[in-house]
Amino acid sequence: MAVVTVHNLRKAFGRVQAVNGVSFEVEEGELVTLLGESGCGKTTTLRLIAGLEENDEGEIILRGEVVSDPARSKFFPPEKRKIGMVFQSYAIWPHMTVFENVAFPLRIRRLPSAEIRKRVGEVLAMLGLKDLASRLATRLSGGQQQRVAIARALACDPAILLMDEPLSNLDAKLRERMRFELRELQRRFGIATLYVTHDQAEAMVLSDRIIVMKDGHVEQVGTPQEIYECPQSQFVSDFIGMANLMTGEVIEWEEGLCRLLISGNSRELIMYAKKGSNSGPVLVLIRPENVEVNEAEELPSENTWPALVEVGAYFGDHREYILRDGNISIRVKTGPRVILKRGEVVAVHIPRESPVLVGHGF
Repeated sequence: MAVVTVHNLRKAFGRVQAVNGVSFEVEEGELVTLLGESGCGKTTTLRLIAGLEENDEGEIILRGEVVSDPARSKFFPPEKRKIGMVFQSYAIWPHMTVFENVAFPLRIRRLPSAEIRKRVGEVLAMLGLKDLASRLATRLSGGQQQRVAIARALACDPAILLMDEPLSNLDAKLRERMRFELRELQRRFGIATLYVTHDQAEAMVLSDRIIVMKDGHVEQVGTPQEIYECPQSQFVSDFIGMANLMTGEVIEWEEGLCRLLISGNSRELIMYAKKGSNSGPVLVLIRPENVEVNEAEELPSENTWPALVEVGAYFGDHREYILRDGNISIRVKTGPRVILKRGEVVAVHIPRESPVLVGHGF
């Protein structure tokens, strides 16, 4: 069952169309991420669902009930939408204890004191904050403050949890650890969650599905694996992970194979692909980790080219190189023990299954 349904959502600020015809659903227990560059419309979409902004067009439906539809003059304010919101800044009150921070929205709703104590106690225990209940928020670490913000949102028993870049204020190491902690918490509570971020790694770790946004519209929706391995546009190919994007001219289609000539180095590339147009330019994606480099005699002759090593970098758990063949620059990711010297010529091999055909007419 869909907890949230958004249909043809539109929102403009003056002449800027921030959200332009966005549609998607979030199912029960699912974590869906809105991913994109700054200004793509992801946070505006979240704020429209929360009721912090009013949409110009389209419907927002929460658990089967329409909460916003300008065509029918319908708009529910945030307090009537049964949502939990975690902001980028956490919005933790420094003069209150952890217990008071979590209890505050329940007191606003005038719940009985006994029920407030019960709800707050349960959620603090589940988030590992029970022993910190009497501590002032100013004495908490960044990770603890983030958990308090989540606890406060969950204490209200929301239909959906909305999270706007909640890890962006943490240092890199803590942010990496909190990704896994957040995912585990979301699974434990089983609550539908819509998460906003510009961080691709964060989206890949956390999400059941990713909605990639660009210029106010949805570019692609899919699982992290689908988005990474089968991007449907040049933007998604380049935005998610590292990419070698090459244009080529189709020579022949035959039995699930495409034979094409790569522009820039005039090399022939054979790849698995469903038949498209009979001719014309195509765009091909090859991930750096799917490019093999070695001595020429150790690699198959098919899809193997000589290339000059231009740049190399060591990252501890892997190495990355930029190689050149004609006018083509090829980024390669290898194991840490593959050492290539700058200026040497190596053999580059691209297995048939590695390239992905992104589109035609480029």
